[in-house]
Amino acid sequence: MFRTRRGRLLQQQGYDQAQNYEWFYSNNLEKAPYLLTNYSVLEDDIAPEGHNVLILAVYLDYDWNDVWHFYSDRDAYNEFKQEVAEVFLVRAEKLLPDLRRHITTLSIATPPTLESFTLNPGGAFYGFHNTPEYALLNRIEQETPIGGLYLAGAWTFPGPGQSAVMQSGQIAAGYVLKKMAEAEGGEK
Repeated sequence: MFRTRRGRLLQQQGYDQAQNYEWFYSNNLEKAPYLLTNYSVLEDDIAPEGHNVLILAVYLDYDWNDVWHFYSDRDAYNEFKQEVAEVFLVRAEKLLPDLRRHITTLSIATPPTLESFTLNPGGAFYGFHNTPEYALLNRIEQETPIGGLYLAGAWTFPGPGQSAVMQSGQIAAGYVLKKMAEAEGGEK
């Protein structure tokens, strides 16, 4: 259990990351950990007064028995998206009773959706797998061997998540500002 900023207690399934990965990669909808974030807590004018923007995100395999790829049958694809969303809405309602009754707009993004919007291979919204092999210091650095090319985002150090991506951008900007200062004959 842990306490939210608003003082509510939420139940944590566990911290066994090997088990979590097994649930992710076996596409176990009933057990795969998910993130439920209320962006309105941070930015109160992101939604009309009395409303919130909630994001429920879960890792699911891009190639999940090819189920996301109903390219020849768009109706089947949309029906399947709704079925998956329903499982997570039921789970979320254990934390937020009657959540569904308060939803005014629902948008469902699958790995192919994310791939089409971001051009990230496999719809990766967190960059590389978030495993020890690709975590923190093992992420790509912002400075590249190509002069003037700097990188920022979930694929780079320090990794995925809004705060980490902002820090990645700040690091890249620091390199750019340092280069600009050096070019002007000074050093910052």
